Amino acid sequence: MTVTLNSASVLHKKASLRGAFFCAWLVGLAWLGNVGIALADACLPALATEKVSVKKIYDGDTLLLVDGRKVRLLGVNTPETGKKGQPSEPLAEEALAFARRFVVQAKQISLLLERERADRYGRALAHVVDEHGVSLEKSLIERGLGFAVTFPPNLALRQCFQAAEAVARQGKRGVWDHSYYEPRASLAVTDSDTGFRRVRGRVEKVSMREGKTWWVVLEGRVALKIDKAHHDYFDARTVRSLYGKTLEAKGWLTKRKLTESQKKKGDKSFVMAVMHPDMIITGL
Repeated sequence: MTVTLNSASVLHKKASLRGAFFCAWLVGLAWLGNVGIALADACLPALATEKVSVKKIYDGDTLLLVDGRKVRLLGVNTPETGKKGQPSEPLAEEALAFARRFVVQAKQISLLLERERADRYGRALAHVVDEHGVSLEKSLIERGLGFAVTFPPNLALRQCFQAAEAVARQGKRGVWDHSYYEPRASLAVTDSDTGFRRVRGRVEKVSMREGKTWWVVLEGRVALKIDKAHHDYFDARTVRSLYGKTLEAKGWLTKRKLTESQKKKGDKSFVMAVMHPDMIITGL
């Protein structure tokens, strides 16, 4: 049986209250004269919308608007297309082709806007839907052409995308039926494993440092990092209970150069930042 950490019992009560306020804020925002669209997809809530024209599709999850804005789709991460002479990841071209068809076939493309509307790279953050309210992100995820990713505070569609991913995973579609996307064992991670990955391993230590960061240390060379900014989405008791369990996490794996002091403390070379319980699965 697979048990995810995104159950109501795991989320902090404060996060639940904030989520209720957030939903009310979004509905009010959509009501205040924003462009409306007919939402055919029942899992899409009322969000502020904006009609746009697309100029270019970079890859499955990134596009360029006619007005010059670069948009990063919320809630999905698709395989990387090749850059600077590097080959594309498996299924990257398929995700790109699907996104292009979606945009070309749509009579109207709209952005659904959430609370955080830009990332650190200056890209607009938004959901993309056609005139019927069909979600590009959900369409990619349910076909196995991308992974569902949850990044607070933009959580309006997370349950929908997680459900779509569960269907794709059970049906072994796309990335869920390709050896390249199999979880890396934490004991066997190498330098070539950086980037968006699934990692699996047994938890050998759970600790809180300086009251700011949870570290969930896996056997081998990997540690999961939960920064203070995201603590409200995790239940401290549940995080501590991960000790000794085998889990799978998905996210961006990075390698850091350890100082001598860090080496003596047993710090791990590879780190994956985890912002929400959706990104961790236990009960494997």
